[in-house]
Amino acid sequence: MSTQDRDLKNQFLHQVNLLWLYAPDHVIQTAYGFLDKVRTGVQSSDQEKEFACAAVVEAVRKNLLARRLVKESKLNARDFRHFTGT
Repeated sequence: MSTQDRDLKNQFLHQVNLLWLYAPDHVIQTAYGFLDKVRTGVQSSDQEKEFACAAVVEAVRKNLLARRLVKESKLNARDFRHFTGT
């Protein structure tokens, strides 16, 4: 993996961690679903990975276009997963 690719991966993971500060539950869960598909050691097809990535983009876009503030969450500390790059 090139340094540039590693930096982009780390930036993405950082943004996923920040979702807890401003995104609704479904966006966080969709991002986690994507990361579960692309995690090292997981056997996912390219089509599954692509669909999971598209689902994240869709969730983020729908949330941004709705322009609603997040007022409640059903997620708790046990649901949080901190991601770090390599």
